[in-house]
Amino acid sequence: MKKINVICPTFRSREDTIIRKIGIYYLIKSVISKKNIRLCIIDSSPKPLEIFERGKSIYRNIIYIHTPNKEEAIKRYKKIFPQAMDFCITDNHQNLKKYLEIVKAWDYFIPWDEGYPVELSLEKQFLSSRPSIGMKRNMAIAALEETFGAGDIVCYADDDDFRDENYFSTMSNLIRNYDYIRISKWLTCNFREETTMSICGFHDLKLHKDANNYWIPGISKDVKLYNSQTNESYDLLVKNRYSKLKCLAFSPISYEGAMHVFSMNLWKKAVKNFGGIPPISMAEDVLFFTQCKNFLGNEFHPYLVRNKNFNFLRCAHNNTSVIEWTASIKLDEMPKWAREKIQYISILLRSPQKLDKFQNDIKELLIQASK
Repeated sequence: MKKINVICPTFRSREDTIIRKIGIYYLIKSVISKKNIRLCIIDSSPKPLEIFERGKSIYRNIIYIHTPNKEEAIKRYKKIFPQAMDFCITDNHQNLKKYLEIVKAWDYFIPWDEGYPVELSLEKQFLSSRPSIGMKRNMAIAALEETFGAGDIVCYADDDDFRDENYFSTMSNLIRNYDYIRISKWLTCNFREETTMSICGFHDLKLHKDANNYWIPGISKDVKLYNSQTNESYDLLVKNRYSKLKCLAFSPISYEGAMHVFSMNLWKKAVKNFGGIPPISMAEDVLFFTQCKNFLGNEFHPYLVRNKNFNFLRCAHNNTSVIEWTASIKLDEMPKWAREKIQYISILLRSPQKLDKFQNDIKELLIQASK
C-alpha cells in the first residue's frame, strides 16, 4: 500500500471565505483514520483555524502549520520542521537573489489570458511577508517526510475542492510507474453569493497528443469556457485559451494544479535540479510541470488519466479561486456523492449553527487523534 502525502496550502482573508473552512474540515474527516495517508495543512491566514489547539502542530497523521509571516514561522517551527522551513524563502535566504531573478523572468514569460481575473505580479507574491503557495507546497511535503518518514506519492488538496471517499486511493493506484498524473474531467459547482441556487457543471476537454507528442484540445477547440466570476461565458473559446503556441510552451495537462498527483521521487529530483515547486502563488503548477519537462527530459513521464467516473468537485464561492467549466448540468444529474456534498455545503453556508456543530465534530476527531 502506497504512502500518500496530501498537502493543503490555505489562506483566508475574510470571514466570507467559509467554504475554505468547510473544505478543510471535509479533508480532515476523510483522511484522519487512514493509516497510509498523511496530511499537512500550511495556513498563512492572519488567524489560525479554531479547530487546532494553540501551540500544537502534529495530530496522529495530520500536521498543521500556521505561517502568517515567514520570519515568525521560521522562528517558531525551525526546530520542529527544519527541512520544511528551508523552503520558506525570506530576505535572509541564501538563495534569495537566484530565486528573485528567476521569478522576474517568469513574470514576462507566462502567457496570461487577456482579461482573465488574476493578479499578475509574481515578484510581489514572492517578496510578500506571507509564504507563497509554491513555498507552502514544498514546506508541506518536507514536513510530512521529516515527521512521518518517506512517502510514495504527493496529492494536491486545495481547501475549496471536494472529492469522493476513494479519491486518494484511486489516484494512488492510477499513478503506477508514471511520475505525474492528472484526471481529464471533473465536476464543478459555483455557490453564488446572491442566491441560494448553485450552478453545477463539469469540465471535460478531449485532449490528445499530436504527432510531435504535444497535448492539444483537438475536437474541444470550439467549446466555450464558463467562469465562476461572471457566471457566464467570458467570451473565451478553448482554442484561444489553449492555442497551439501556448500548448507548445505549457502543456494543457499542467493546468488545474488542484488535481495534480506526482511521485515523491519526482519532487526530490525537482528539488535537486531547480528547487522544487516554484515559490510563487500563480501558475506554480504550470511552471512545475514545465521545469520537470525541461530539466528531466525523457526521464519525466507524465500521464493524463481518462477517468470514466467523476471523483473530483471544484467549487467557488465569493472570493475563492476562479473555476471554469465546459458545460452546465442540473444538481440531480450529479453523482450521488457530489450531490449530497453540494446540498450539505449549501446548508452549512446558510446556517452558522450547523457550521459550528460540524466544526466541533471535526475538532473532536482531532482531540481523539491526539490521545
